[in-house]
Amino acid sequence: FGAQWASTVPLVTVLCGLCLLQSITGIAGSGLLAQGRAGTSMKLSLVSFVLIGVSLLLTRHHGIVWVTVALALSHGASSLLQMHLMLRQVVGGWAVVLRGIWRPLLAATGMGLAVWLVRDHLADASLMARLLSGIGTGAVAYIALTLLINRPGWLELWQLVQRRRG
Repeated sequence: FGAQWASTVPLVTVLCGLCLLQSITGIAGSGLLAQGRAGTSMKLSLVSFVLIGVSLLLTRHHGIVWVTVALALSHGASSLLQMHLMLRQVVGGWAVVLRGIWRPLLAATGMGLAVWLVRDHLADASLMARLLSGIGTGAVAYIALTLLINRPGWLELWQLVQRRRG
């Protein structure tokens, strides 16, 4: 799009991180309401409002990047608190959730690392070659790591496929 947009990269980066967090924690408010905890949800909204207001006041003279970071941190903190309260109410806490998702998270982290390592070696390749190598590397890394991390699950899936064939 051109060099005139280069100054927006830090802002977009911070806001993308906030959106990622919000996509994970966004359901927390609905979870609290479903559990009959509307009062808790309202109190958390007020805390979030105060946190965001104070952070914006403290950073307003430091430029748009600092204001954006302050917004992301204050909103992120209140979102995580809301998620914590909802998870504690519904499933017993973070530990229960993390026990269920640590394998895919580890595989995704390994996949990201593999793609990042390959990317630096293809700086002179065409855009299509870089894109295809990133996709291929990511797919192979994720499948390989999932096979290593979750071998019993894959064996069960393989047995199911074999039974369906025969």
